[in-house]
Amino acid sequence: MIHCGALVDGYLSGEGAIAQAVDRKTILVHSSVFGLGTSDQRLVMLHECAHLQQMATPGYDPVRALEEEAWEAADAWIVGRSYHVRGKARRPLNALAIIQGGERGHPFAPPWYRSDPVEPIGNNSKIVVKDVTVLEDMTLESIMDTIINAKEKEILVVSHGWSEGLALPLMKGRGITGGAQRQQIFPLSADRAFDDGPIKTPIISVKDVADHAHLSEQQVTALRAKMNQIRSLGLDHVAFRACDMGQSTDSLQAFRNFLGAKSVSAPKLQDSYGQFTSLIGGSVDAWAKTKRKEGFRVSVDLQVGFGIKNTAPLVYKIVSRAADDKAFAAWVKVHITDRVALDKVIVYHGMILPSDQLSSPNAPPVFFIRDSSFISNIVFYDG
Repeated sequence: MIHCGALVDGYLSGEGAIAQAVDRKTILVHSSVFGLGTSDQRLVMLHECAHLQQMATPGYDPVRALEEEAWEAADAWIVGRSYHVRGKARRPLNALAIIQGGERGHPFAPPWYRSDPVEPIGNNSKIVVKDVTVLEDMTLESIMDTIINAKEKEILVVSHGWSEGLALPLMKGRGITGGAQRQQIFPLSADRAFDDGPIKTPIISVKDVADHAHLSEQQVTALRAKMNQIRSLGLDHVAFRACDMGQSTDSLQAFRNFLGAKSVSAPKLQDSYGQFTSLIGGSVDAWAKTKRKEGFRVSVDLQVGFGIKNTAPLVYKIVSRAADDKAFAAWVKVHITDRVALDKVIVYHGMILPSDQLSSPNAPPVFFIRDSSFISNIVFYDG
């Protein structure tokens, strides 16, 4: 599978690459490749195909040897000669997405990351999701178990949350509902002292944590043991995609200390994954006027209208209309993704702006992943 687009360009530019094999099935391609001559394009793609083959047999061959072999393979293949790839490569350092499933889960997050794996994390940085795990009964402990088993350095967690942390229990069947918040995470992480500027966080005993978090001392000990397993991994980044979590630096600090990550990130607004189709044809402005009367927040941009209306807390209905197919494809490329499927079903990742913060009736109710306002509402925290 080949991925390209603005986010891919940004990621590859940061890596100093025009293309990258992410795993044995996926290649990222910078838009500059499409400006090369046909033979050069083929050479680049054949080089990356060699890397796909190298990653199909995991190993630890030197990077220089792998690169030299990939170019040898590309040179051979482009003139029709056979070449047997023998190199064994580690997978590039890319993210594992851990997504909340079940009745309260995020059903559109897995297809989003499987089709558009590049995720901005703030600080002009991006990660690439190479694998997706869905946890039907997500708890903080199940997230920890998944991280320990995967042994990846970059993690993305999609769950419900708020400024205090994650709306999850600490353990299945035990602890406070929504207990994975900073009031519990700070004490749990305090099995050792932290120097936070002028303040030194004291060590908190297992008994005190157990009393505070409504857990047994054995459960606290077990959680702390897993916490220290994760700390030993030396995580580079944990991207939390939980609504409003980025509003509190204290919450980000608590989770960074708990996981021992170099940095963490989270959104300041309601994070959203959704799916919609668009009506094609007719007057978009007249349609938007009617939908606003029905209670939808609707914006019109590039001859495309898009609107949402809450039907319950965290549940909303989506409507869209485009002047024609060409306008819809152009709008989708600007805001969401490069591709429009034949059935015109669009899966997206965005942030929902509260209605009381709309600057005008035509202001966008959703900031999509390619919008600058989406990126500016991600908080990157590294202490």
